[in-house]
Amino acid sequence: MRFGRLHVSQLVTHAFGLDRVEDAYEVFSHGTTSGALKVVLHRE
Repeated sequence: MRFGRLHVSQLVTHAFGLDRVEDAYEVFSHGTTSGALKVVLHRE
């Protein structure tokens, strides 16, 4: 990541605003059923 060789954006499966942190945690904690690989929180 540091040198730009790994493009992590391809690994993101779910993205949530900070106001939905509880939803994001729920999806992340049930990754096998939700299909979550990488859950990202972003500022809106």
